[in-house]
Amino acid sequence: MKNIYSKTKFLFLFACAFSFIITSCSKQEPWEEEVEMLAAAMKGHTDFETAKAMGYAVDATGYRMGMGHHYINVDLLDKTFEIEKPEVMLFAPDENGEMKFVAVEYGIVVDDLNNPPPAPEGFTGSEDVWDLNEEFSLWTLHVWVELDNERGIFAPMNPKIP
Repeated sequence: MKNIYSKTKFLFLFACAFSFIITSCSKQEPWEEEVEMLAAAMKGHTDFETAKAMGYAVDATGYRMGMGHHYINVDLLDKTFEIEKPEVMLFAPDENGEMKFVAVEYGIVVDDLNNPPPAPEGFTGSEDVWDLNEEFSLWTLHVWVELDNERGIFAPMNPKIP
């Protein structure tokens, strides 16, 4: 009877330790949780025609190598970062020429490029690195929520887009 008790106790302690290790290792960073919020907000809106109907109707750049087309919702352009309301959706043509959603981009208005405000707070932590886009007078941040990017989820360019 003592042997069964010892085995049960060992298995219980092992299960607790294993559970602790798995929980500790799988804990997400706050920015990862925020990216999941963004991805959830974009679900159902990633179809090209649906996105255009939602206001992402202006192709602000044409095709850009490493990025695709930037379809902007001008009604969202302001000085506020809102996780679930990116100002731009990026689409790239697939092998059949159909536009596929690949990423979002945030665009925060900069009034004076000679004296720009600090980069937006954006996602929690320091993983997101904003770029000052002088062409459009915006702080910008790409987030590759649909197409994996070997350079990182917040990298401006994605080598998978020719």
